[in-house]
Amino acid sequence: MEFKRLDRGHALQPLMPGEVLPQTKLEWPIFDVDGTLIAERGQMLPSREDRDFMFIHFEPHRSKTEADAALALEGPAGTTQAVSPATQNATPADFSLQTGHMLRIKTPKGIRESHALSRVIGQTANLTTFISPPVVDGKPLRLLAGEEIQIMAFSGKSIFEFHCRVETVCMAPFEYLILSKPFDVRRVKLRRTVRVTTRIACWLSAGERFHGTYDMLGAVRDISVLGASLSARGSFAQAGSRLHLRFSVRTQDYDIEIRTPSVIRSVAPVVDNPNLFLYGLEFESLAPVEHLALQCFVNEHSLSTAR
Repeated sequence: MEFKRLDRGHALQPLMPGEVLPQTKLEWPIFDVDGTLIAERGQMLPSREDRDFMFIHFEPHRSKTEADAALALEGPAGTTQAVSPATQNATPADFSLQTGHMLRIKTPKGIRESHALSRVIGQTANLTTFISPPVVDGKPLRLLAGEEIQIMAFSGKSIFEFHCRVETVCMAPFEYLILSKPFDVRRVKLRRTVRVTTRIACWLSAGERFHGTYDMLGAVRDISVLGASLSARGSFAQAGSRLHLRFSVRTQDYDIEIRTPSVIRSVAPVVDNPNLFLYGLEFESLAPVEHLALQCFVNEHSLSTAR
């Protein structure tokens, strides 16, 4: 498994199928529209069918280059399953918020109930927290000084729920909020098998043993720390056989590559596409660091999409 920070440039440029040639080394990494890695620079798509699958099931992009920016100046040329969390008492000392951590903010009922997302800019020694302006459905959530808010945050090991007061809303040198020291802190207990709906490109190879190359592209539709549901072209393997997987997830702004064998537990055709099959997979041999990385991804994803 590898932890990487991939350079996505300042923006992503949509790709057209004609720009991606099968069995030719890629000149740049390919990302989905949300920034999730699909294929690395230098990788080759095995076939035209894999390229078509990529453009049907994902929205391929690459990083914009200086040439793209110059042309622009010249003129035009996945629902989280229901989780029923329980909580237990905790204190601010039980967790710490790091720069970049995601926060889910809920305003009190009866005022203007909303769920918004924000990120931690920094935290002082006395646990005063600086956060980016909260956003809900792409629009800013305007909070007022003195307002009490409820927050859920993933610390890297556990999800915590707590309350803060908005101490200050700052507009210069940029917009940010200062929150009070957390109070009424509770640790949220999540089921071990929390499964989240997602869309992740996954390279796979069928067979009991891995022979060093991945020969097909599939799409992870949902995932947990125990396994995944993956759609792919055709019925090429039966329940009980093995698939070797390689995919990347993003957590805390890192791209984390996971390579693992898996056992097929179920195979079924997709109702609205007879050429597509859905494989229920159980992960095998996840290293402890891979398990932790996947747990971080699942917890972050469930936090950001919870309602």
